[in-house]
Amino acid sequence: MLDPKIGRWMEEDPDGFAAGDADLYRFVGNDPTNATDPTGLQRVDANAPSQEGSFVGSEGTLSWSITAVDNKGIQFFGAGVTAEITFHPNDENKSKNISFIQVVRVTLGGALVYPGVGASYYSQFDSSTGWRVDHIQGESDPYYGARPGKGMLWIDEGGRSRPGRGPATGIPPRDAFMVDSPNRNDARKGNGDYVFMAETAAIDIDTGEVLGVVKWGFKIADGANTPVELIGGHAGDAGAYTSDDFKRAVEQANTRPEMTWKVGLPPEGRPGAVFQPESSSALDDFFEFLGQALGGVPE
Repeated sequence: MLDPKIGRWMEEDPDGFAAGDADLYRFVGNDPTNATDPTGLQRVDANAPSQEGSFVGSEGTLSWSITAVDNKGIQFFGAGVTAEITFHPNDENKSKNISFIQVVRVTLGGALVYPGVGASYYSQFDSSTGWRVDHIQGESDPYYGARPGKGMLWIDEGGRSRPGRGPATGIPPRDAFMVDSPNRNDARKGNGDYVFMAETAAIDIDTGEVLGVVKWGFKIADGANTPVELIGGHAGDAGAYTSDDFKRAVEQANTRPEMTWKVGLPPEGRPGAVFQPESSSALDDFFEFLGQALGGVPE
């Protein structure tokens, strides 16, 4: 709760020091003229760019809201955006475990960069095109805000992100939800342009089926007080199918021993997060035809 007389929260910020302010009670860094905090969980600079949208698929609706957090200047934890993404399953949805897989490609001055000092770890997840599954070192699955629980149900991992489930499962339904707040504290400091690109897909964990996907990102040009430029997040950036870059990143993660939970193929004819194996039936048919035409192929 905010006390408007003194301009301070009555309780500590639930995100702690990760919120970017050393004072856990201070409202928007003591700068209410240039920023707001409508949810009590995230500073939003005045006139900061934002992008919202939705995609209606056969299993439900994917919706998103992406907002620049630090449109100019530098906060304690750097410049970036906050993305909130929801999947609302429709009445026919039978998915017991719905979560998100996000793949990212992040560069600073044109070179790939990684969280903190984890380059030696995260670079092992890079695909041939520089995309990797977004996760925290130490996790054994690629899903946002979800961990395996009892009775084949995935449960909340902690934080604001959470798995969901469909109404047709016979158990209480709920939306799947994820929050990502990518930031970079060395942006605008002479290191080159910072570019964060993401592709986020709602996934049926049990079947590997993709329920909806959106591409989004942002750029911060190298220069003092340069604004955050949002990329993607429009209706045309969403759909039912993941890109080849997404699939390559997930397949690379599947090869890593750290990921004990692998992403599998979806039911036949449904969109998935990995490549379908190439069918050899056409080639087999050709050789069978050639063998018949030649009167049989010698052993």
